[in-house]
Amino acid sequence: MRRLIKQKRGQFIVIAAMMVAIMIVSIGAVMYGAVTYFKYERWEEYLAIVDNVKSASSRLVEMSLANYTLTLNDKTLKNNLDQWRNNITKAYYGFGVILTYSNATLARHWNDTTSFSGGNATFILNITSVGLVGYEFTALAFLRVSILDVVWSTSTKDLIVRLTVEEEGLTPLTNLGKSNFQVEISGYDFPDFTLDRYYSATHFLYEIRCASISKQPEGVAVTVVDNRCVKAVANSGVTRVLYVPAVIGYRSDTGTNGMLSPKVRIWNGTAWSTENELPSAGSPVRFVRVAYCPVAARYYEKILVTLSDDGYLDAYVWNDTAWVVTNDIGFTGQLTPGQRRFDIEYEKTSGEALLVYSITGGKDMIGYKVWNGSSWSEENIYEVTAVGGLGENVYWAALAQKPLSGSNEIALLTVDDKLAVYGVVWNGSLFSSQLKLGSARWEYGYVFECIAVAYESISGYATFVWADNGYSYSMQWNGSAWDSSPKQINLNGGATDDVWLSLKADPVSDKLMLLGIDNTWDLNTAYWNGSSWTVTLDHDIDVDTPALRCADLEWEPNGSKVLMVWGTSNAKLSYKTWTSSGGWSSEGTILAAGTHWWVQLRRNSLSTGATKILGARLDSNLDLGSLKFDGTTLTGTAGAFTTNTNTFYFECFEIEYQKFGSQP
Repeated sequence: MRRLIKQKRGQFIVIAAMMVAIMIVSIGAVMYGAVTYFKYERWEEYLAIVDNVKSASSRLVEMSLANYTLTLNDKTLKNNLDQWRNNITKAYYGFGVILTYSNATLARHWNDTTSFSGGNATFILNITSVGLVGYEFTALAFLRVSILDVVWSTSTKDLIVRLTVEEEGLTPLTNLGKSNFQVEISGYDFPDFTLDRYYSATHFLYEIRCASISKQPEGVAVTVVDNRCVKAVANSGVTRVLYVPAVIGYRSDTGTNGMLSPKVRIWNGTAWSTENELPSAGSPVRFVRVAYCPVAARYYEKILVTLSDDGYLDAYVWNDTAWVVTNDIGFTGQLTPGQRRFDIEYEKTSGEALLVYSITGGKDMIGYKVWNGSSWSEENIYEVTAVGGLGENVYWAALAQKPLSGSNEIALLTVDDKLAVYGVVWNGSLFSSQLKLGSARWEYGYVFECIAVAYESISGYATFVWADNGYSYSMQWNGSAWDSSPKQINLNGGATDDVWLSLKADPVSDKLMLLGIDNTWDLNTAYWNGSSWTVTLDHDIDVDTPALRCADLEWEPNGSKVLMVWGTSNAKLSYKTWTSSGGWSSEGTILAAGTHWWVQLRRNSLSTGATKILGARLDSNLDLGSLKFDGTTLTGTAGAFTTNTNTFYFECFEIEYQKFGSQP
């Protein structure tokens, strides 16, 4: 901007100097003709005068347009032409040179995707000494800037602007450099950028790339000042946002291997792909977990882990070309496991993934392996109850990633067959800061996932929640210390027991929302405002089942709203939304065949695209159907993924959004 201001201040001086230079050149041509009289015919001198007047007049229109685009003084051209008309007569004194003009115009159309600046004048030249009368010519200056495409990449956070620049006759300007361009992005003032130039099949293109544009801008303005100092300003909104893909991994009695192979589908921002069968796990799949890499350089990478009837885990890694399987990567210690005794999560900064799982040997021993982006580590062992513990086997394990940049912390929450609930912290290298949080209700700790863990998005505090004897409890780890005592959550009024918990974090604040299903078929929620819980009882008193998690909730990407979906009646799904200003909405329903045993919701990882939340539900017909929420309307398709999971006893599926958008 300073460069443009300096040009503006000096423009009047430049024009005056150029007019003097034009006059000198013209007079020089006459003087040259005088000393070469015997070498050339006299009429050649007059042709030189005509050429000089034409070129100088064109240059004057260019300079006037440049001055106009910097000052917006629309009288610039007329004033300059009047002065030029008088000076030209004096410059060619004795030749009878008379120059008149008409149709002198300056115009601009800016702040559009195609913008221009233009100036023109029609001249009539008379040279009375040789009888030249009525020689007419037009001087034109023009600059057009057309923005063809503005793409914001949700993966690299780059904003890419492709544009063309043309002069008179719509001739492409190919000699502009970075100093000829200025970029303004809403919310970012004047960001730095790189400039590339190249030919496409139809245009000579300039490509401007701005880095570190963390969220989708409302618009971008590009100012071009060509080498004549003519300026034009084009403006455009983002024309293309690269969508955020998602994946679902699931069990299905389809394909070549049936239930022995997990299946996957990919969300392209609008629809799910056809089914893709992965290599065999060697035993029928029971549980599925999916995680996406949080590092931009490996934005495409995702890991799918299955637990099968034989008690073994199989890990599948997508490397942007193919799914690479590591069969029997770990053994959870029990055949036909009824609980999800494992979990997978990525470290936020390093992009390494941590796989944890129960193993035999007592003392709540867990095995763990680390994926470094190219290979799995050897199995390592951590004894959760090594110091004075009575535990034997981990039944449920849940991991959560600390969302703060620069951190590699992951929280681990377990419940064992002695009903002890433990919180442990992974610091990127090892487990530490272990604490026995409490106990789980005996019959439910064995069968149901009555634990949940999530991080506050701003503070980075890990919140561990568990259910025990009529109440649920929470405890926080602040990165260096635990709370002195747990907080009681009267999630069900204290008269019943919570058997399924689901805890989700607001992505833009320290708010949390907890969902609980109790053993008397009630659905309840609790809202965490960063310091205390507020409970809402009895959204429903007769859900489809308390034996499986038939409900879930999720925040929208911008944190403005929570969606809760649950099964409560045959052939329908119920839902509500919550906002901080309005609380919970009234109940709505959508058609959904059968009764509903499992409901799962996952939010879009970025505020990009029409779909805010994706989901899946497994019903009594063994159909695994889809859910989609656009912020207003919930829709679903029965059996969208498969019409035969062959079971509804296990959460044999998981949806996960990619952390970045698709690439340009």
